[in-house]
Amino acid sequence: MKISTALFADFKSIFTNPSAILILCVLAILPSFYAWFNILSSWDPYSNTSSIKVAVASEDIGTTEFDTTINIGENLMENLNENTKMGWIFVDPKEAVEGVRLGKYYASIVIPKTFSKDMMSFLSDTPTRPKLLYTVNEKINAIVPKITQKGVEGIESEIESAFLGSINEEVFEKANKGGDKLASLRGDISKARELITEISPKVDEIHDGIQKAHDLSGRGLTASKTIQENLPFLESSLDSIINITGSREKIHESIGKILDKIPQFVATQMYLLDGIFSDGIELVDLSNSLIHITKEIFVPKIERIQKRLLFAKKIVEGLGKTWKFLDAFSSHHIFSPFIQVNNRLLRNITNYYNLLQQAKHTLNRGDTLTRDVVEKMRRLSNNIRADFIRLQDLSRTSLQPNINSVRENIYELLSDIGEKSKDLKNDIPKIDDFLTKAQESIENGQNQAGKVLDNWGKIEDGIQKMQKFSDKVSDSRIDAILRILLLNPNKERDFFEHPIEIKSTHLFPIPNYGSAISPFFTVLSLWVGGLLAVSLLSVRPSIAVQRKSHRKGYLVRLFLFVLLGIIQASIVSIGNIHLLKVSVAEPQAFVLLCICVAIVFQIIIFSIVYLLGNAGKVVAILLLVIQLSASSGTFPVELTQSFFVQIHPYLPFTYAINAVRETIGGIVPEIFIYNIQTLALIGISTFVFSFLFAPYLSKIALSFDKKTHGMDIFH
Repeated sequence: MKISTALFADFKSIFTNPSAILILCVLAILPSFYAWFNILSSWDPYSNTSSIKVAVASEDIGTTEFDTTINIGENLMENLNENTKMGWIFVDPKEAVEGVRLGKYYASIVIPKTFSKDMMSFLSDTPTRPKLLYTVNEKINAIVPKITQKGVEGIESEIESAFLGSINEEVFEKANKGGDKLASLRGDISKARELITEISPKVDEIHDGIQKAHDLSGRGLTASKTIQENLPFLESSLDSIINITGSREKIHESIGKILDKIPQFVATQMYLLDGIFSDGIELVDLSNSLIHITKEIFVPKIERIQKRLLFAKKIVEGLGKTWKFLDAFSSHHIFSPFIQVNNRLLRNITNYYNLLQQAKHTLNRGDTLTRDVVEKMRRLSNNIRADFIRLQDLSRTSLQPNINSVRENIYELLSDIGEKSKDLKNDIPKIDDFLTKAQESIENGQNQAGKVLDNWGKIEDGIQKMQKFSDKVSDSRIDAILRILLLNPNKERDFFEHPIEIKSTHLFPIPNYGSAISPFFTVLSLWVGGLLAVSLLSVRPSIAVQRKSHRKGYLVRLFLFVLLGIIQASIVSIGNIHLLKVSVAEPQAFVLLCICVAIVFQIIIFSIVYLLGNAGKVVAILLLVIQLSASSGTFPVELTQSFFVQIHPYLPFTYAINAVRETIGGIVPEIFIYNIQTLALIGISTFVFSFLFAPYLSKIALSFDKKTHGMDIFH
């Protein structure tokens, strides 16, 4: 039997029979419909989440704090009314739960009566975590519960951000008021410091003049005039200092308000840190089974923990500034333990974040985490928790007493300077009187000068104390305090509500889900096309069966099936691009690749049926079923059972889908070439094996088919 003769006979029988032409046309286009309908139905499912009905109800009765009524549930309902991410339905609590049970709503969210009260309980000794009551009907649909769960997590995040922002805005607004008062006095403080600095050398000059008057009575009159000329300047300087210290009550009141807010601020930060660490920052338990989990399980969890750590780091840095601020005005550095524990906690958080980043890179490379790395993660997470507990204990036991000590220290310093300045001012008239008498009676100059010198010790002592105070209250220290106190509350609120900005990079952007899923449905349709072909067309030329030329018959009919596969692939690939407008980065490569995939699939399916007969059709269908689950077409294969993970590398679908994805999103040469080579190797191996064993296995298949040929149930 000549191959060309058999081929000519096949084509002649096709083109001379209209029914055969019609069947082949249907076979050519039918796989395309299968792919197109599936791609269109999956085009952009997440753009219509507003149609998913979620019932929302609030029982929150609110609470009162700082003479202000707070009702978070009511505010949340107003915000959801403007939110279009879900189909929010506002009902009463009973209707919400009952509606979910009856399938009227996919899920429900009920805000309990004590939600606002529990949210504000962080101000008490026994804070209670507020709860949202989330009910979901998982029977209705397998995917919707995951979508509604994301909606609930979004609500939770929105409440936490708004709560944190409001608390910090209140703290910074109070601090602003104190900062404004301190800023209004800054000019007077700076002026007083300058006056004190100018007085210091003049005090020596005055003292020298009095001393000379005492020693040289003959020159006493001139010296006394010089001294008396400087007394008004000294008196005006002291008046400025007294005016400033006379306002110490206002300064003390402003600083007192700031100090009073610090425990509340620290309690808020501790509450937030407790929430972060309670939600979990541990990556794994120390076990062999978890160490070898792949990146699809680990990497998202690492990113969630890193997000929490960045948030915690911002809070700990803010606490560190608070401890340093308080320590600057304390005696004996009583806030050093706070600073040391805070620095250690910050260092451990940073180290843990960096270690997680290294672990993420390791997993993305396809490597596994070693036991040492996991043990180090566990040790760091334990250290973070221990440092936080230590800092929490310090805040509860020592913060308020230490703040009281700072308050007393500042007040004592202001009071002491004020009293000394008043004493000095009261002595000025006496000095002036002494100098006047010295001018009137030069003869008594030595005696009067002696009296002045007797009082001069008080003046020098007061000036020295004022100089020390001036050195402490430097411009840089005042500026540092003002920088903290005058931070913009709105900007700080916005920062604490959104402390992290995610910068996303899309290496291979695909505009919609339909385009992203098209490789799977396109490859699947080509396999379905092969199954339809072997179901409707005969795989054996009758002349080959009669003459027992099984190898030639294999080649003749395989050519016809491959040609049909090429036509099927051309229609589905070109239709994807021009009819469905699927986003394809490399259109020409996409069409050619689909043709190559169709050729390989036709070789595999045709060979199985040719060698095994009707049993081969069952095997081809079984292969389709297995590949649907194990080819990673929709979900990552790592999420499936271990059986599918193990067979994944041996399936044609695996390499066909991966190669088509490259043409859709953008080709990485190494990946593309590897998948093409593997797919080609599978096709060539199947062809060689089938060609060699066709005479032997075909006899068995024909014998088996003859046994069922006469039965009505088989064709």
